[in-house]
Amino acid sequence: MDGVFGINKPPGITSANFLNRINEIFTKADVFQESLEAMKQSFGERKRQKWGRRSQKVKMGHGGTLDPLAYGVLVVGIGKGTKSLQNYTTNAEKVYETVALLGGSTTTGDSEGELLKRSECDHVTQEMVDKTLPKFIGNILQTPPIFSALKMNGKPLYEYARKGLPLPREIKARPIEVYNLTSFDDTLSTSHNWKFLKSATDETDGVSLVEKLNRFIS
Repeated sequence: MDGVFGINKPPGITSANFLNRINEIFTKADVFQESLEAMKQSFGERKRQKWGRRSQKVKMGHGGTLDPLAYGVLVVGIGKGTKSLQNYTTNAEKVYETVALLGGSTTTGDSEGELLKRSECDHVTQEMVDKTLPKFIGNILQTPPIFSALKMNGKPLYEYARKGLPLPREIKARPIEVYNLTSFDDTLSTSHNWKFLKSATDETDGVSLVEKLNRFIS
């Protein structure tokens, strides 16, 4: 049972934890017992004794990492397939689909953060959106946000951010190429159930968080 396959990761879980869940299922499956036993027998006696003291697991790995909030295809390798993961992820063309709620900014740049401020967006038109999209197409430099799964010294950037830890070094911009970028017909729809998760102002004084931060800085 060596190979590579794709599996849809749900939102709300890290890629590593999701892989651990899959590993638990596969390790208990009858179809993998023969390969697990063969792996054990291939070890020397000392290593077999050490192996016997811990739970046996199917060798697995994943190519690329999805943010905890994201859902999508996670490329998973089993056994010898782990050595072929780079063939499916390196220099590969990827497709992303995202939903954004206009009119607010958060501390994390996503729906998990605390709302910094609200702003009116009634003036935004489909024509404005269509004119803006081409600016992001082509070869551009992109700086990954600190709330991302990109690793630095073996640790995802979002862990540094959420724990308030300083970064070992600066996040460098990286060259990317965007081949195409389109918007849906209902891009500016107001008929949806999306809501900001945090209050825009402090209920005690009605002052937004960004205003308070600006006062503190000044």
